[in-house]
Amino acid sequence: AKSSICFLDDVSVANTDPDLQTVYDVEIDVQKKSGDRKRIEECVTLWTLDQGTIPFAPDGPMADRLKSLDFRYLRIRAIGDEGWLGGGVTVRKNQDGKLTIDFSHLDETVRRINAMGLAPFMRLGWEMPRDLVDNECVGSENYWTCPPADYAEWEELIYQIVKHYNVENNYGIKWWVVWNEPDIEEFGGDENLGLRNVENYLKLYQASVNGAL
Repeated sequence: AKSSICFLDDVSVANTDPDLQTVYDVEIDVQKKSGDRKRIEECVTLWTLDQGTIPFAPDGPMADRLKSLDFRYLRIRAIGDEGWLGGGVTVRKNQDGKLTIDFSHLDETVRRINAMGLAPFMRLGWEMPRDLVDNECVGSENYWTCPPADYAEWEELIYQIVKHYNVENNYGIKWWVVWNEPDIEEFGGDENLGLRNVENYLKLYQASVNGAL
């Protein structure tokens, strides 16, 4: 299954100083017009919260508004565990240790997006399925910001997701991103045990690439 992982999502590989801050000074002359602005925004993020899928029909007013803004991609959660982290595939581990993946919610979301004439932009995380998390991390952190106990299981999960959409259902989804802002505590968790730790994130990223390709 061929696909693409599009970027490292806010992690600086060259400088891992947690206190590093980048500041830009921007001056705007509101009286001056240099020409018409070319459109650069092609993607908008949709948060499904605790709904099973995007909470609007592909032929309703919300869909019409998104289409009228000329967006090409809708960035969605591809992996969701439960409650307010829901909306993507649901992942569980059987007693024999094998993963079970429920695609039903994400299938409906992808179907609606395609019915709108748009394409899904798949975000792999920012929620680690509860059954996959590293228990050492869970002891001090919210489970969904933790790395997996076994990166091979995460790789298999990504493989199954990409195969389901791009091979078995022939959607040809091109854009995939690993996690969401792992460099901040809200999404990356503990700076030593969580995915805010650069080494942990890069292991997750590499496992994602291996699974997708």
